[in-house]
Amino acid sequence: LKAFCDYPIISDGGAGCWFDGEFVAAPKVEVLDTTAAGDTLLAEWCYSGDVRMAVAAGSAACTMPGGEPPELEFVIRLSETLAPGLRHEAGFAAEGVREVARVAEAAEPGDGVEGR
Repeated sequence: LKAFCDYPIISDGGAGCWFDGEFVAAPKVEVLDTTAAGDTLLAEWCYSGDVRMAVAAGSAACTMPGGEPPELEFVIRLSETLAPGLRHEAGFAAEGVREVARVAEAAEPGDGVEGR
């Protein structure tokens, strides 16, 4: 994968997630609904750059119905049960988010990019 992207992130469902080749096991939670678990993991990774918080957020999302966001305090408590992991340098994810926003702003109707 490194030939195709600089920083691969691969979810392994309830087991955890691979961040650039390093596996972070997910904490055990009572699963109610897995809707938005991966989205929540990725959003937290982009926001904080902390793999423990990202995996904890994805796991906490599974305890909520229909993709509702989990409480931050619960995510923090879960993250504290996980082994220390990778952190990305400040701005790593923010640059990617800015690039997505730039592409979306430059999109013309009908070019297949709008609405993403």
